[in-house]
Amino acid sequence: MRPSLARRLGGAALSLLAVVALFAALEFGLRAAGIAEPPSSTLRYQQVYPPLLRPDELPDGRQVLATVDPRLPYQWIAPGDDVFRVAVFGGSAVAGLGSAPGATFARELETILRAAYPDTAVEVLNLGVVALASGQVLELVEDLAAHGELDLAVIYSGNNEFLELHSRVFAEHTGAAPGPLAAALRSSRLASLLRGGRREPSPEELERSVSTRNLAANDDRVEHSDMLAEVRIDAAQVTAVEQAYEDNLRAMVAACREAEVPAVVCTVATNWRWTGLEDEDDSLWRDELGLAGDALVAACVDRAARADDPVERWHWLDRAARTAEGGGQAARAAELFRSALDSDPHLRRATSRLAERARAVAASEAGAYLFDADAVLTALSTGGVIGFETFYDYVHFTPGGALTMARELARAAGAAGLLPGPYEAPRGELEQRLAFIEADGPDALAVRDFLGFGFDRTLLESRDLWRYDAMQDDLDARIDADPQDWRARCYRGNVAFFRPGGAADAERDYRAALAIQEQEAVRGNLERVTTDRRP
Repeated sequence: MRPSLARRLGGAALSLLAVVALFAALEFGLRAAGIAEPPSSTLRYQQVYPPLLRPDELPDGRQVLATVDPRLPYQWIAPGDDVFRVAVFGGSAVAGLGSAPGATFARELETILRAAYPDTAVEVLNLGVVALASGQVLELVEDLAAHGELDLAVIYSGNNEFLELHSRVFAEHTGAAPGPLAAALRSSRLASLLRGGRREPSPEELERSVSTRNLAANDDRVEHSDMLAEVRIDAAQVTAVEQAYEDNLRAMVAACREAEVPAVVCTVATNWRWTGLEDEDDSLWRDELGLAGDALVAACVDRAARADDPVERWHWLDRAARTAEGGGQAARAAELFRSALDSDPHLRRATSRLAERARAVAASEAGAYLFDADAVLTALSTGGVIGFETFYDYVHFTPGGALTMARELARAAGAAGLLPGPYEAPRGELEQRLAFIEADGPDALAVRDFLGFGFDRTLLESRDLWRYDAMQDDLDARIDADPQDWRARCYRGNVAFFRPGGAADAERDYRAALAIQEQEAVRGNLERVTTDRRP
């Protein structure tokens, strides 16, 4: 006799339950054993592959641990050496996107600390990777706190927290995302194990797919303007991301505390004046409203309150801020600029809410010390509004901004007793560096002082994220046109100097430059790249 439909359905249900129970048991076992951990982000360009420091041999034969990821500048440590070592963790604001690695606040901090403590060997590692959010920064902190022999960790992360959420919601809206069940299965450890675990790409694969130079063309990267035209995220989703950010900061501090490494938790400063690559033509909306002074400010605020489009709301608040500033209302303008920043739906700048989360972590976690970069740089800015004198775009430091950030960070760390001894700012070195940054003329030949604008100092004012890459293309074109251009060869050597695997290219360009024109700075670069590979 054929079984009844109810019996067949019951048997199928029991079979399904058995499969689910087996899957759950296997998944639980893999998690308990720490096996086949999936990446912290579904975005390929946000994935990291510890350990960051791998065995390497310097040109002079010394065995060290060095960076191999092409998204990082070449850096190394010698385990067991007598060095005061600082690591700075974060995303592209730490990495120095748009400038040479020597123009980052991490490198400026190293210069300041070496001048302040001439009898102490000081190293500052720049562990900023473009596009990383706090979930991936946590992986780097856990790795280096345990294995980097650090004396101090500096955490400056918060600009990229919404990248993955925006990408996921956009994919769901356009039908490109898997369903909830399929997404859960794909992110499971069992699926990761069946795929062969978390495979690390080779440096060449990373260079092709997610390096700074190729990020703009990455298939996984969708412009936020395209996303915002299609989707919105709600308040609950924003709050969940903010909570995850706080949780990640706490986990970073815990990793440092376990390794007995003090952790400086930074609030993240941003450009309050940013509205895009170009400033808008104010005459268009001013003529439309036909008002001036306080009445114009009030009308802009009213338009913002009534706007359904979050982009329009953001722009009207910014217009109100600029109008108030033009009318001499500095306090009101600062308030409105801050409101505009926090209303920006792109969420590519750390908000006031994220800053409060960072402050809460630093105030409540043992071993954590706050550097309130947002408050400090605000106090130092004209009218209490951080702008383009500090950031060339929305979050990336100008060379002068990086120097200011490093100067104030060193001051705060010294006041907290986190440095090798009592701290006194090396004013002479700071004034000399600032003078070079603000001077006219071509870029520095010495690799340590190289800012990354090459022959075109106006690049320092460009809002283009990829201006450093454009400079490299210009160098190639100059050398092709004139092989005797020794300065271009030196600059190109400086670019290669910082690149993992770039020592041979740097040496070749330096030797070619010296064959054309003897220069002490170029000779010094050649000596460095053929010995310890440190700028």
